[in-house]
Amino acid sequence: MEEREKLVFLAKLAEQAERYDDMVEFMKNLARMDVDMSAEERHLFSVGFKNTIGAKRASWRIICSHEQKVTTDRQTGVMIDAYKKKVEDELRKVCNEVLSIIAIHCLPLANAGENVVFFYKMNGDYYRYLAEFSTGTEKKADSDQSLMAYQHAMVVASSELSPAHQIRLGLALNLSVFFYEIMNSHERACQVAKQAFDEALTEINSGEGVYKDSTLMMQLLKDNLALWTSELTGGEASKDNDVDMEILLSGCQDPGGLLDRPMVKRSGLGHLGPMEGNDDTKLTLATHPGHGAVGRIQARRRRVGLRQAGRRPPPAFSLIGFLDLDVATGSSHHQPCDNKCELRCAHQGGRNGHEQDDRSLV
Repeated sequence: MEEREKLVFLAKLAEQAERYDDMVEFMKNLARMDVDMSAEERHLFSVGFKNTIGAKRASWRIICSHEQKVTTDRQTGVMIDAYKKKVEDELRKVCNEVLSIIAIHCLPLANAGENVVFFYKMNGDYYRYLAEFSTGTEKKADSDQSLMAYQHAMVVASSELSPAHQIRLGLALNLSVFFYEIMNSHERACQVAKQAFDEALTEINSGEGVYKDSTLMMQLLKDNLALWTSELTGGEASKDNDVDMEILLSGCQDPGGLLDRPMVKRSGLGHLGPMEGNDDTKLTLATHPGHGAVGRIQARRRRVGLRQAGRRPPPAFSLIGFLDLDVATGSSHHQPCDNKCELRCAHQGGRNGHEQDDRSLV
């Protein structure tokens, strides 16, 4: 086995073992070989860093939340601020390392348009992560670099990738989040998301090509549009913008019992019905963004195969009959289940909406 193959094997093993720091080291070594990465290799490279930076971003947000609650205790505020700066230093180190590797080892070797778009998009993502916590002129510089990278990726994507290509859709998704979250340009965010969704839908409706891997990106774009449009109109979501979370359970012995689950009981909106065209059971939680308990459920489109294959779904992965989510605390407890379950459509709550989750995509 050659060194490149060994590094790919070890990175995949580290991912399964959830040792993402090791995964990052293996893929950094591969990148330093100065090769034009395959789709699998760039996926592993992205996933390793995404998990590393994702945990730190989540920590930073939690600390900021606690910081906002401190109003009078100056000593506590000082301690929180010092700890937040420590996490920010860690974030900055990871982001700068990723950006350096991409600039030196990835983009110069990227030949195919798909790879060029992928790495410029990743460049934009990590400058965006820096802009999330930087301030003043530093924030302006990070924001400008992020936008420049996204725009460069968009130019290449427009000429090299079809509108329904999942990387092009993922780029549009993250660019729209950039406009919404970093630039505070909500109308521009909606414009980018809607244009990408409409162009992809037009191509898919033409019947040319297979776009199985694009449906997730389109659903996330649609969910964000529903969330952002609702906020722009004062929180009045129309029926068309309702977010449905549909859970398909095959062979469930007691589908009626699902309605007694805490998540469904708290929502007050669950209803049960047959899936069209088969005998499976569909549980739908219909809600608009921001509605009570269900509006706080954060979920990604996932197959239970992640768990069955030994890969841990995201902490907020919510599946009736498989995971019993305690909505009040946001914690989840694994419930052994022999049912074949598939999350058909999910909604990630939150102020800023979805961004691409590299763990689910190549």
